[in-house]
Amino acid sequence: MPLNNPHIPKEEYHQTFLRLISNVQTCIKSAGVEVEDEFVVMIIKLVSLDPGNKFLIKQQMVESELERMKKIVVDRILAMSSMSRDIISMQFHFKMSYYNRDDSVYAHREDQENKISSLMNDMKTGIPNNLRQHDIWYAKLIGATIIEANMAALMSVFPKEDMNLLSTMTQRDREAQLYHLMHIAIGIRLYSKDKNPDDYGEFIENLPSITPLKIDETLALMSTMRSTNIQRLIRYTTIAQPYFLRHVIYRMDRRAVNSEMVKIRQALAMVHQVLIYLKELTDDLSHEKDICSQLVTGYREIMDDLHRIVSNGVQNGDEVPRTVLHAKFVDLTAAWRDLQECQVFVESISLIVKSLTEFSSENLSKVDTVVDKILGESHIPVTEKEFFNFPTIKLPDDKYALAKRLDFREDLNPLQMTCSGFCVHSLVKGIGLLILSNPNLGIFNWKNQNYLLSTSKGAMDFRRDPDSYVKKVHAIARKWPELIVLLNIEKDAFDPGTVSDADRSGKTTNVLISTDAGAQTEIHPVESHIVKHYTSNEWDLRMRGLTLSKIHKCRTHGTQTHWQALKHNAEVQTFATKTVSMQTNRDVYSEIPLSQFYLYGLRGLHCGVEPHVVEISQDNPTDLRGMVATRIEPEINLKDELPFLPQIYYQN
Repeated sequence: MPLNNPHIPKEEYHQTFLRLISNVQTCIKSAGVEVEDEFVVMIIKLVSLDPGNKFLIKQQMVESELERMKKIVVDRILAMSSMSRDIISMQFHFKMSYYNRDDSVYAHREDQENKISSLMNDMKTGIPNNLRQHDIWYAKLIGATIIEANMAALMSVFPKEDMNLLSTMTQRDREAQLYHLMHIAIGIRLYSKDKNPDDYGEFIENLPSITPLKIDETLALMSTMRSTNIQRLIRYTTIAQPYFLRHVIYRMDRRAVNSEMVKIRQALAMVHQVLIYLKELTDDLSHEKDICSQLVTGYREIMDDLHRIVSNGVQNGDEVPRTVLHAKFVDLTAAWRDLQECQVFVESISLIVKSLTEFSSENLSKVDTVVDKILGESHIPVTEKEFFNFPTIKLPDDKYALAKRLDFREDLNPLQMTCSGFCVHSLVKGIGLLILSNPNLGIFNWKNQNYLLSTSKGAMDFRRDPDSYVKKVHAIARKWPELIVLLNIEKDAFDPGTVSDADRSGKTTNVLISTDAGAQTEIHPVESHIVKHYTSNEWDLRMRGLTLSKIHKCRTHGTQTHWQALKHNAEVQTFATKTVSMQTNRDVYSEIPLSQFYLYGLRGLHCGVEPHVVEISQDNPTDLRGMVATRIEPEINLKDELPFLPQIYYQN
């Protein structure tokens, strides 16, 4: 979307953007589709980056362009399947609803303080002067206590006659004293409820008993959801993997794909997303269970101390000092508030789990019906235990590999790797097929990013051309937006600099990025993209061919053998340009060896065949692409490997 024109106020851009979102929402709602505003913003970004749409980035749009943008965005949203829209909506819902424990506790405390802030401000700034004001002020204190703890016991702690003491305090001391009184009153109420539940139990939840039960209930629900989705993962992967990775049917240079298989591939994305969220929530809730156990133990210890102190005082006929009781009541209130914060966090996780069920159950149930129809009475031979074991495969050394291989360590989490640990090779060859990787193959580092692969063949192909695979993954994610959040590549997917040939679908136009409102093309063409000595003259080409054939037959001081040409100190003979003097045996000048590339093969092949590239240099440049071996490597016994899901995935 065009932004950051210095001649136009930022507020005008903001209003234009909001108006565009509103118009898109109106159009799609009329078609019976409802999505979030964040959903529309994401599609607008992807439409802007699509080279085929030819939108100008970072430049003001005219009204006709805004209308064209709206039409393309609406058409793309309506063309998406309901499952794709539900996956993206689920991702946005989780992002907006999920907070870690610290953020959840902070939000709860802030909400509680906001409820009593007005009452506390009135009480700490104003002191009653007459009897009516005394009653109103005391009612405010009771109201603040009720909001904080549902009931109060102020009469035994702070009678009305003692309110004159507050008039001699500063506002800060008065506020501290008010909170101290409230905490004592809450502690008294909690103690009375524990002593006589029938008389004092209204409006106070038994948090020490309710919270652990709520945690166990939510963990059991997530365990059931995980088991169900793991079974779906096995079935969907068993069907989709051989189809998308081995089923090759080319029609007009495109692969003909069954619509039912596309649904299964999208269902795999939803299953993986649900399992990732369940793992994250289960880890947090398991940790919260340990915290809750400690809080319940501490609360019980304080309550038992109170009962023992009071019972000893009654038996001995001695009056228990108020300072001792009040300190225990304050500690009891603090422990109860910690349990309340724990309950708030557990309740938020429980609501998220229920929302995940609502988002996924209907769509996945439909896909289960399709899978049952495809499988029929056949049985999947892969069990869950086999699926969670993965083979140990040793890759051979490859001197043409560009991506550096590192050993996988047990302390690493594959879900934290680039592309969330999914196999990059399967994503590209399967057009968005999600296959979890085999960490035993190792980690492949390319441009400070760590990638994982699922098969030996995929690892070998990726190591020799990693840049091409990464660009294709970004292009596939822009085509299937539900993969952007799942693969954790939001930054790269929405970056105009990552748009490559893989996004253009045969087009040669770039994404138009303009810094001048009057220019519609790149202002400064890249010099390295221009071939100065290119010619289409047939006779010039014949003359060069004859010259090169003559050099090949001549006997010179330089070496012409293949392996000698790979050395640094080898003299390379080339056809000199017109601007450079010819090199002879007496030439004393030297040049630094550069990488030379030679391509051979037949043109016009289908898109699945890569050109053969030979590099006449030993050192590989950092941005080298598409290089393959110039000799036949020994064959490796590669079976039809099913990339098993390692045990560290989705395990707690």
